[in-house]
Amino acid sequence: MLCYIDPSATTSAAFLFIIALVVGVIVLAVSAALYMLPAIVAFIRKKENKIAIAVLNLLLGWSMIAWVIALVLALTKDKKPEVIVINNVQPAEASAEDK
Repeated sequence: MLCYIDPSATTSAAFLFIIALVVGVIVLAVSAALYMLPAIVAFIRKKENKIAIAVLNLLLGWSMIAWVIALVLALTKDKKPEVIVINNVQPAEASAEDK
């Protein structure tokens, strides 16, 4: 007895495999972007401690507590150094014309 393989069945299986592969890659990319969201936000906002936020997120983000902490750090404002200007210039003595 001869074995008959339906060509449409193999094409359908290959098509389904490719669709599953594409969907899997998209899900993986979206998951990675969500996991690294605090680091992405820190780099976009040009935070001073963006490397520390990225390392915290990468190494401890799985715990969700550290992920939330990293996200809060990424969203808070950097403290700008306070600049105090002291003007110690003495008023110039009156010129000869003013007298």
